[in-house]
Amino acid sequence: MSLIIDNLSISYKFLAPHPFDERLFIKKIEDLFTYKADVLAVNIDESGHVTSKPKPVYITKDGTSELNFNPEIGIIGIKGEEFNEVTSYFDHLKNLLEIEMEVDFNNDIEYLELLSKGRYKGKYQPLEALNKYYSINKSIFNNLFDNEDVINMEIRVCNETNLKTRKNIRKLQDWFDIKVSPFIINPNFYAYDLVYRKSNIEEVKIFWSKLEDKIKNLFIELEREGS
Repeated sequence: MSLIIDNLSISYKFLAPHPFDERLFIKKIEDLFTYKADVLAVNIDESGHVTSKPKPVYITKDGTSELNFNPEIGIIGIKGEEFNEVTSYFDHLKNLLEIEMEVDFNNDIEYLELLSKGRYKGKYQPLEALNKYYSINKSIFNNLFDNEDVINMEIRVCNETNLKTRKNIRKLQDWFDIKVSPFIINPNFYAYDLVYRKSNIEEVKIFWSKLEDKIKNLFIELEREGS
């Protein structure tokens, strides 16, 4: 049984866009990050219009992590693949924001968000294990798939406190969800996609510090209950 983390991200979302002088910030991070290239970034504005423009990409000097910096919407954080590296650079970033950019974490931050995607190799075939969790009414798919039998192929859960939300989920301050499904190109593995976002920054930090153990334990419990 093994866990493979393919992507990690931990980022602050500020209450307002352009939370500080971006040009000054870029100068302050020169010891940690180096400019790599511009990529085309596509965004949807508040009116629903699609906009695109080049976005600079900054990576750490050792090439292990990337700066997640989008001042137009007030996002700043670290992305990478190795937990220890992302954690270390995020700590550096926090200190820089607090000391050099004079960020008021109590009043300027809307939430802290972690994202994680990866794979897990367990004891059982994911399609078999996941199918045991939901008792779906298979007959509702009869006409769609010409009466072929269907099975459930994924589990996705979110926090119940948002059950009746009518708000854009991406704009919720307190939200988590995780999707577990077969890893499509190699269905011997599970794939997971996790979002954990809280206005209480300390809650996210605690969750982040236990992330690997939490994900491993989730799959152990999933296979135990589904066996």
